[in-house]
Amino acid sequence: MTAITLLIIGVIVTWASAAALWQAVKLHLIGRRVSGALVDWRYTYHHQYLGNGRILLLRHFHPAVRFEASGGSPHDVVSDLAYDEVQNWPIGRPFGVRYDPANPREATIDPLAPTWMFPAVFLIAGVIMLWAAVRPLLSGH
Repeated sequence: MTAITLLIIGVIVTWASAAALWQAVKLHLIGRRVSGALVDWRYTYHHQYLGNGRILLLRHFHPAVRFEASGGSPHDVVSDLAYDEVQNWPIGRPFGVRYDPANPREATIDPLAPTWMFPAVFLIAGVIMLWAAVRPLLSGH
């Protein structure tokens, strides 16, 4: 029963992580790289519930970058990477952008490293769970 539970969890974790990892790296594999420029900052709010019943409100800032696709049309992309404070970067600061030429709205701001690490760690965990589930079944235990 433990092997079946591990197998089911391993399949779910591996599949979800592989899909997230593909989304994180596909533009770096098939996308076109262009230079964009910082046009604004967007912010998001996150609530963190503390043990004493208080709520901590966190605000994160994301750079918004405008780039021009190969057809000449302008597009905006907001970075997935967030900062605790607005950085002291001038409007117009250059940013590398990767986008899908077939769908320029699907774009990301470079760099790749921080966005692929989280799904890669879970993919490894899922593969380990699959191995732990399949190994006893293959050895006949």
